[in-house]
Amino acid sequence: MENRPEWLTKMAYEWCSVICENYSSLELKEELLFLALEIGFRHYDLQPPWMRPKLTHTEHHLKLVDIIFEGDRDGEAIADLLHALTMDTRHYPRMLAEKCAKLLISLAQRMCATQYPIFPNQTYEYSKYPDEPIDYPSPSKRLRSLALRTIEYLGIWGFKLVEVEGFCEFINSLHVSAKDIYCGHEWMRLLLDTAQTSEGINCLSLPYWELLAELTISYQSNLRGVNWYPVPYRSNLRGVTWSPHIMESLECNQEWDKLGCWIAVGWMLLGESVPGGSTEVNPLQTEGTYEPEQQIEQWNEGCQNDLKDGTLSLFREQPGTIQKLKQWIEQWSKESRKDVPRAFQQICEQAHSSVTQQGVL
Repeated sequence: MENRPEWLTKMAYEWCSVICENYSSLELKEELLFLALEIGFRHYDLQPPWMRPKLTHTEHHLKLVDIIFEGDRDGEAIADLLHALTMDTRHYPRMLAEKCAKLLISLAQRMCATQYPIFPNQTYEYSKYPDEPIDYPSPSKRLRSLALRTIEYLGIWGFKLVEVEGFCEFINSLHVSAKDIYCGHEWMRLLLDTAQTSEGINCLSLPYWELLAELTISYQSNLRGVNWYPVPYRSNLRGVTWSPHIMESLECNQEWDKLGCWIAVGWMLLGESVPGGSTEVNPLQTEGTYEPEQQIEQWNEGCQNDLKDGTLSLFREQPGTIQKLKQWIEQWSKESRKDVPRAFQQICEQAHSSVTQQGVL
């Protein structure tokens, strides 16, 4: 059954809908559902989902979500279900996936309470070529991989049925690293959005702030612009939001390591911002409106001044962060083929000189 035809997967998912529709009148109904999911998805390769069968999702599959999350004991059936919901990236059922998102967090919280390792610090490696033999992962490893895929497709706003704090606890428990990520630019957007909530500032663990800086180095060119608004403004169609006000909160809380990551992201995104009058997408253009070029320049200048102040404050309090911050910006400059912002260079020289003088004294 390893090389099963696509029609069998589609049919198995349709069986799930029929079983749920007639659930009250069937015997061994739960067993039938688990079997249908196993036939359809248990040994389907998890490699990146292009050219996957388009499944037919019905209202009865909402009931399927509840039954599987309530009755599964080892995570296998839940992984099958997540595989079904994220198999076709172009037509995945958002309502079903959002319901799964809420139940995933509830599951993770239950597992943490019982110390059951359903999300190991390891993920499934996708097959690079379709003809390669499939090394089927353990249930927990496979479930973790599909949980990560669900997060990539939904983003933080797909988890709107739960509090941001719960979402942060969930991804903190997954211990995500760059090697686990398939859609890097989606994770970059997700972490940017999460970090700019009051709960995210406190609850998002430091490794994710560092991951955000690393992803910005590699994926900032995927963005269609950066919104340099005094108050964060979000749009799924145009780039991302970066707010300088987050620096104030991190500085007040003396979260110096997180502050270093956030400042690095700010300098990199500022280097990617598109000046007014360019033939590229205007980063501050809202739907149906065009901001005056002078206003755009004022916002960009204000953001640069905020970054300057934040960087100087960081170097004063934590001189040891200079080298790490420089490494990130220089790596970004190399990969993006853009110059290191002159203002950043001047601040580094000023900070290095100050540290040297203190050492002499």
